Amino acid sequence: MKNLLIKKDEILRGLSKVSKTIGTNAATKGICIQCDGNGNVILTSHNNKMQTFSKIKGEGPATAFLVDGRTFSSLITKAADMGFDDFKLEVIDSTLEIKAGEMLVTKLSLLDIETFINFDMEKETKATIKVQGEPLQEAIYKTTFAVAVSDERPILQAIHCEIAKEQKLFCMTALDGYRISHKEFLIDDFQGDEDVTINIPGNHLGFISSELEGEIVIQVGEKIVSIATGDTIYKVLLIEGNYIEYRKMFPTEYETNVNVNLKEFLKAVNVCGVICDSKKKLVKLTIKDETMTVSATNEKGNTDINLKIKQVGKDIEICFNIKYIEDIKYFDSEEVILNLSGPELPAIIMPADNTPQMYFILPVRQ
Repeated sequence: MKNLLIKKDEILRGLSKVSKTIGTNAATKGICIQCDGNGNVILTSHNNKMQTFSKIKGEGPATAFLVDGRTFSSLITKAADMGFDDFKLEVIDSTLEIKAGEMLVTKLSLLDIETFINFDMEKETKATIKVQGEPLQEAIYKTTFAVAVSDERPILQAIHCEIAKEQKLFCMTALDGYRISHKEFLIDDFQGDEDVTINIPGNHLGFISSELEGEIVIQVGEKIVSIATGDTIYKVLLIEGNYIEYRKMFPTEYETNVNVNLKEFLKAVNVCGVICDSKKKLVKLTIKDETMTVSATNEKGNTDINLKIKQVGKDIEICFNIKYIEDIKYFDSEEVILNLSGPELPAIIMPADNTPQMYFILPVRQ
C-alpha cells in the first residue's frame, strides 16, 4: 500500500471523537481506518453499545485496516505534541508503519479487521428527523439528570423520546422512581409514515450532547438510532421494552398553586442544604398567607427562610428530599409554578413563562 497522508489537525479531530467509544475487549479495542481513495478517511470505533464514525481528510489509495485504538490514539497525540504536522501511514503485511517527519518511525501490529463489527442500520429506516443542535442539547441536559442510576430496571436508564410527525414535536422524558423530568421542543422536519417512540440510553445521549451543533439528522431503525452532527455519526443501540406510562402518574387536580422567584427559591434550598439532617435530608416548604417558608433542621440547629409568593388555594406543609428539590436549577425562567395536591401527593413544577418543561417530584413524609 502507498502512504496514507493525514494532517495533524485532521487526525487529532477524528481521534477526539472515536477514542471515547473504544471498548476494552478483543472485539472492541480497535479503531478501523478506511480511506476511499478520494480524499476521505473514516475512523470508526465501538464499545458494543455505541459506535462512532468520524470523517476526516486524508490522501492515499483505497484501503481499510484495524489498529489497537488506545495505543494508536496515544501515539499520535504524543507525536503531535512533539510538533509533527503530517503523519504517513503504510500497511506492510500485518504491520502498520507510522512516520512523522524524519525522526519518528513506529510499527504497530494490525488487528484482524474481520473481527470488527459495524452497527448497520436496518434496510428500512422508520423515520428521518432533522432538528437543531441547540434545543436538542438543552433537552438532553434538562432530562438526563433524572435517569435511573441502578441497572435493576434497564428501561429507566433510558431517555424516552416521543416524536410526533404532524405537530413536529420532540418530547424527552426521564424518570428514576422519585422524579420525572420532561422537556419538549420543535423539530425542523420529519420523514416517515408514523410517529416514533424510542428509548435511548441516557448516558450515551449525555456523552453525545456536547458534540451537537448545527443541523442534526436522526435516523430511527428498529434497534438502532443514528445521530449525525457535522462529520461525525453516532449509532446507538436502543433499550428494548415498554416505557413507564408516566402521564398516568400526574395529578389531575391541585389544591395549591404557588408562583415563586426561581433564584430566590434556589438560594433558599441551597442554604437549607447546609443545615438539613444528613440522614433524612429533608427540606420543608410551609405555604401560608402569600409566604413560603423553606426550612431545614439537624442536631446542630435549624434554618427558616421566608419567600414572598403568589398563592392560590389552601395552605400546606410538604417535605422533599434536598437532592431532588435542588433540581429546580434546571429551569431557566424567572419564576416557577409549584402545583401541589397534598402533603403526600406528587408535586409538579413548571416554568411560569409557559416554556414546555415539567418536573415531577415525590414528597417525603416528615
